[in-house]
Amino acid sequence: WSTGMFSLRSAHPDQLASQLLAALARPPYTIEVTKLPDIAEDAIDATAKSLGETQGLLLYQLRADGGDAELRLVFYPSSSAAPTELAKTVPGDGFVTSSPVKLVPVALVLLLIGGVVLSRKLRGKGTITVAIERPTDSSDEVFCIAISKSKVRPTLGDVAKFHATTRQAGPVTKPLHATLVSPGTTSFTVAPGAWHVHLYGCHRRGDGELWSVPHTCSQVVEVERHEVAVADFDLTPELAELQISIEGAERKGVAIWVDKAAIVHSDDAGRAVLALPVGENLVYLESKGLMVTRPMQIDKPAIYRLAVDIARERRTEFQGREGIADAPPPGEPPAQNR
Repeated sequence: WSTGMFSLRSAHPDQLASQLLAALARPPYTIEVTKLPDIAEDAIDATAKSLGETQGLLLYQLRADGGDAELRLVFYPSSSAAPTELAKTVPGDGFVTSSPVKLVPVALVLLLIGGVVLSRKLRGKGTITVAIERPTDSSDEVFCIAISKSKVRPTLGDVAKFHATTRQAGPVTKPLHATLVSPGTTSFTVAPGAWHVHLYGCHRRGDGELWSVPHTCSQVVEVERHEVAVADFDLTPELAELQISIEGAERKGVAIWVDKAAIVHSDDAGRAVLALPVGENLVYLESKGLMVTRPMQIDKPAIYRLAVDIARERRTEFQGREGIADAPPPGEPPAQNR
């Protein structure tokens, strides 16, 4: 029962004590006046009865209540009568004063907050602008952008399910993420430093099938304070686009690559996309120890398709079926080209 530690007022119980003593500690009263101690009530009662000739014991407490004083008086008579308690709020003149010392911690906290805000403003931020150029035969796009400190791209899982779910949810814009962005430009405000910009999603091409955005659509940009960093993604193919469809039972997770190219993996629907240069290319497909190769002749930058049934290839592995070969590790040319 005391003034709160965050109060900007201080109570002065000694002022109350002096007035009580002046009024009650002299005839016709013989009352002992003391500050209310933090002891059990039965101990206080025993103390009152041991005071001899006095009429009783008056205990007091005082605390600040804004600019007023909240006082509490408890009188324990020397007789066996029950104690009497009085609680009352009175004007604080003489009992409550302002406490400038308590303003110091508050001022320090405000200065600290102000310093943090000022530091952030002085540090400033930059902008990442993402520009997307789509192919002329692209439609029904579900393009998403993720700004991250990680080079790991977001995954789609089942492409058709991702397309439907994202469409149903509608556009979502967050400080470092946006879905259903339109071809053109989208901007993000970020702190200075290096950031990975990932364009992911899917769209329909040519005959209306859904295809994922190529895994190569990730860039690292360096953002300067109060400057704009641009990440350009041109989905218009300069290379040919090989749309691979894995058929049969073993569709998901087939590793696919071309000489000196990065590995891609087929999605839940058995689809993957490779960018191939004009000329002869040898496509490698690997699944659970089975290696399959397919030659691809690319005449011009266009869409090409390749369908492979891994399960059927596995069944005929020992029959010397054309197209099955021991392939070198990813990134190394086949034996006949070494």
